[in-house]
Amino acid sequence: VLFDELFPTKALLFVAIANPLFAAPGCARREDSTVSECETQEATEYLAALRSMLLSPSGLVRGVAAYTVTAALVGHQAGVALPLAGKAGRYLPAAASWRLERGAEVL
Repeated sequence: VLFDELFPTKALLFVAIANPLFAAPGCARREDSTVSECETQEATEYLAALRSMLLSPSGLVRGVAAYTVTAALVGHQAGVALPLAGKAGRYLPAAASWRLERGAEVL
């Protein structure tokens, strides 16, 4: 997200390899908590910026998910369906994406 803000005219590839909240400001401050419990204003702003970056009409930033669980996390937290890359992408059709059908039960 920071690179997109610093270089708004540069084409970038966003590869989701972990929970997006690992990179969110304010999420690592509480020691006895997991990032799934991070509900700070900064984290909300970060996820909004991530969504905006990935859905920008300019199309300069393309996103892919390295793992199926990461695709699910980005879909749940940022509302963006990312295609799968690498080994995970070999076994699914190109248009496959994670769909939130039972949100309260999934994450």
